[in-house]
Amino acid sequence: AGEQVTIEPKLADLESKAAEFVVRLVREERFDFEEPMERATLASFLAVQMVRTRAVIERSNDVMTRMKAWLEAQGGAPEGFFDPDPLVGDGVNADRAMLARLITQAIPQYAPTLVDKDWVLLKTDRKHPFLMGDHPFATTNERDSGLRGNLGIACKGIQIYFPLSPTLALGLWCPTLQDACYELVERLREKSQVSNLDSGELHDLEVATITIDAIENGTPLRLQPVNVVHFNSLQVRSAER
Repeated sequence: AGEQVTIEPKLADLESKAAEFVVRLVREERFDFEEPMERATLASFLAVQMVRTRAVIERSNDVMTRMKAWLEAQGGAPEGFFDPDPLVGDGVNADRAMLARLITQAIPQYAPTLVDKDWVLLKTDRKHPFLMGDHPFATTNERDSGLRGNLGIACKGIQIYFPLSPTLALGLWCPTLQDACYELVERLREKSQVSNLDSGELHDLEVATITIDAIENGTPLRLQPVNVVHFNSLQVRSAER
């Protein structure tokens, strides 16, 4: 009882190592495929960011409040069901213990899934900068999964975005997106053998080819201003404030 436990030294070490890789990425604008720890370290850092921001804490508290209210309306939960572990006390200390538990579980639970995504660098210019919200780990998915939801990091079609600087960002994409690019390129090239492609098809072929090259070579994929607006809207949507 009364013993102080902290994970801050471990977090500080992870953040320091991740910062080194981020600085290199921003400077060189290229993934280093010869350095396996780069992606592993950044994936661990991103996994922690998934659970440690104010937005996540507020959502967690809201879910618990709603669950408690619903159970009470249904006749109540067992006595002490929502009480914190007596070993961590209550109030602020209990909240900190919950956050520490989430953080320590985040890396083994989420980092391997993040590593397996297609990693792509996204580039813009200073006239159209990337924004960073207070929960910068933003997700979107164009696949409709119905009531099951489609924003889990293991969902097919998931797109994860994290800004590194005003002009460079990380994109972690489900491999099905690259597969779709390959299928589009193959289909349009086959069509070009028998007929001329129209302007829209030529544009789609160029975009798909450039996207594949960016993923495979680790070089930046330059976004159009409309894409940057979409990126920034995801930051605003996921932010707590």
